[in-house]
Amino acid sequence: MYKGLNIVARIGLAAGVMSLISGIPAPRAHASGLSQITVTQMMSWDPQPELGGQYAAEILGYYSQAGLNEDLLPYDSKLDALKAVSDGKLSFVMAGADQLLTARAAGLHIVGIMNTFQINPQCFMWHANENIQSLADLSGHTIVRTAVNTWWKYLIQKYHYTNLKQIDNDYSFKDFYAHKDSVLECYVTSEPFVAHQAGKDIRWALIADSGFDPYPEMMVTSDAMIKNHPDTVQAFVNASIRGWEAYIADPTPVLSRLESYPDAKDYPLSPQALLYGYIHLRSLVTGGEARLHGIGTISDRRFEELAAQMRSVGIPLKGLDVKSAYTLQFVPH
Repeated sequence: MYKGLNIVARIGLAAGVMSLISGIPAPRAHASGLSQITVTQMMSWDPQPELGGQYAAEILGYYSQAGLNEDLLPYDSKLDALKAVSDGKLSFVMAGADQLLTARAAGLHIVGIMNTFQINPQCFMWHANENIQSLADLSGHTIVRTAVNTWWKYLIQKYHYTNLKQIDNDYSFKDFYAHKDSVLECYVTSEPFVAHQAGKDIRWALIADSGFDPYPEMMVTSDAMIKNHPDTVQAFVNASIRGWEAYIADPTPVLSRLESYPDAKDYPLSPQALLYGYIHLRSLVTGGEARLHGIGTISDRRFEELAAQMRSVGIPLKGLDVKSAYTLQFVPH
């Protein structure tokens, strides 16, 4: 038994989780006629609870039952994974919807086929004694974040920040702890736990609260894969959705195994950190449109809204037919 689950018991996991997934339709019937076709999926990070549904589908045998020999490849920061999918070197990869639109506009032949998080877990975290009530109040602070990206351009345009000091995020917490006025870009499922463990009193807000909320972990494949092997794509989506449903209902098989994956040593997480991530991701996966249509769903509305937001901050998406960048063919909607 996974030793962190006594914490789950205290928060009433069984009743709470089942209420989250009640009414979600079962995935479509598995594709027939498949005889262990080998497909590859590159993960978007090292083993962590935010990817748990994919690991569940492997651990519980759902990919195998769907006729797939699924090879979950460890994250490789040196590989342009979206290009590798476009070129047919990978079958599937995970990427943000804004990354997907940018890459499609740049000529890559890739398509979003499924989504995991309905609400983006990316957030800003700050020290509780700072005079910050929301994302609108970041002026005059030290911002610790990654390179320039779409969401930051959106926040700058919306809130008109002034007098900012910006520091590259090295993921060490060094700058966040050193500067009392600092605001750290992070995932709500991860870094707040680390700060609490370090005895820090912190607050946070989801970047989605600003109105910019792209799907953060789209499943992406190639035009050619959809054209030539739609049954394989459907089998992959069905098994992945099944994995996420099982993971949300009971995280034990995944959380007890994540630490043992060979690449977990590159980003080691304690049982408590794994459990924290799981607890805080549940509503982000099963909320929003998933409450109506089921885990994995995507919608025209979200993509149209995202494309308009990206163009509004100067990302032209020149010549892009937004609907060519994703398909509703394989998911409940």
